[in-house]
Amino acid sequence: MPCNIEREHLNQGEHGMGGSNPRSNLSLLLHMDGTDASTTFTDSSPVGSTVTAGSNAQIDTAYYKFETGSGLFNGTSYLTISDNTCFNLSSTDWTIDFWVRGNWSGTGSEYLYYQATDTSNYFAITLLKESTGYGIVLTIYSSGSSVVSLSTGTPCISNATWTHVEVSDKVTTKRFYTTSLATTTTYHNYRIYVDGKLAASTQDTDGPANYTGTVYIGSDATPGNYFTGWLDEYRIVKATTHLDKSFDVPIEEYSTGENNPIPGAYSTESTSGCAFCGCTNYR
Repeated sequence: MPCNIEREHLNQGEHGMGGSNPRSNLSLLLHMDGTDASTTFTDSSPVGSTVTAGSNAQIDTAYYKFETGSGLFNGTSYLTISDNTCFNLSSTDWTIDFWVRGNWSGTGSEYLYYQATDTSNYFAITLLKESTGYGIVLTIYSSGSSVVSLSTGTPCISNATWTHVEVSDKVTTKRFYTTSLATTTTYHNYRIYVDGKLAASTQDTDGPANYTGTVYIGSDATPGNYFTGWLDEYRIVKATTHLDKSFDVPIEEYSTGENNPIPGAYSTESTSGCAFCGCTNYR
């Protein structure tokens, strides 16, 4: 099922997704619920991608943010999803968000999201060990060079604590005029939010490519640089939910039901704020 299914339930002119329908643009939604030690991870988005657990990634019912479980990554495990058009984040707004609970030590990077065409062209969200804690880094490589590197810098994530992370890109264009012609430049406005607070932002003319490789959650494509800890409520949507503003983090798992739109959407039944948490920090 494609990730651009139309849903008439939402008033597309009122929500904060730049005119897009957030539920129809939902590319991935992993609640990570289920039976303890199960290796079944279900994509609850309309796409319904097959998610494969590698090296014993499993459901854990001992620690979770919402409902009955979370995804446990033991330092050698990961999830994979075959590439499809819903993971093409080039030339579009997008948001990747999730809850993370770490159980790590040492230094270096641990991968929370990774997709590549080859080792010279890739997109990654990583957890980076700083001197006094852990930060989030967005990295885009093109032709072997880093073209985008956005980091929270100041450590903002602690071990054994559930933290909400949201990484997004809002695509804008600007037209410049000279005496003889007009030129248009596309800009990518990258944001990293931690627990609803803007932690890092930058504007760049470089954006993600249409990568052709497998999507990895919890490692890179080696596989390697494994994440150690738990993830819950992992979502990818081709829209942006927040621009520079603080927001209320989710208080329950996301839903794709017709009566419970994705956060950031204003339904026709209620336009007083976000249909999920009621906040008005969207535009």
